[in-house]
Amino acid sequence: MIAIKKDIVYTKNNYHYKNFISLSDEEKLMVLDWRNNENIRKMMYNQNEIDKENHFAFIQSLEEREDCFYWLVFKDEKPVGVFSLTDINYQTSQTSSGFYIDPYHGKEEIFEFIITYDRLIFEDFNVEKLYGGILSSNRYALLISLYMGTVIETEKYISGQKFLYGTLTRENYFKDIDKKENIKEFALFVRNYMRKQANGRHLNK
Repeated sequence: MIAIKKDIVYTKNNYHYKNFISLSDEEKLMVLDWRNNENIRKMMYNQNEIDKENHFAFIQSLEEREDCFYWLVFKDEKPVGVFSLTDINYQTSQTSSGFYIDPYHGKEEIFEFIITYDRLIFEDFNVEKLYGGILSSNRYALLISLYMGTVIETEKYISGQKFLYGTLTRENYFKDIDKKENIKEFALFVRNYMRKQANGRHLNK
């Protein structure tokens, strides 16, 4: 895994990743507004609203940290979401990722958004293993993770909500990667997955 630079705006396709420590106050407040939106908070481990003071203090703390990085993501010149890497282990080349999309305008971005930051993680940052949890009710993000090759290993309840934890290895990520990035293939995967789920429920009755 490479050493990630805080002062670089990383670029992948037409997406650009601006580190939180380089954000203007206006951009910081925009991110805070997104994070405190009810539709975003309900997908988080911590569902409480964050105040401006704590938000700005957290961003300042990132200047001294190497175990986690947060970026404001732009598509072309338009801010569309937030992406993070946390719990970074440089020796084993493992990390956990997270994201949220602009809750007002960004829903159509999710597939391309995730596909592109996965490329950044495995191609540019040279990560070997990506792990983390997804709220089980966040069906779309969960399906994309499964589609990309994530293996669900365990589950955990946090604040009464069920999170599924899994791992995406470098090997699984690169398997059929060109095919995976076709949204029509994803739509086919979703149809087949939902059909299998329905058949499974029927057989268990």
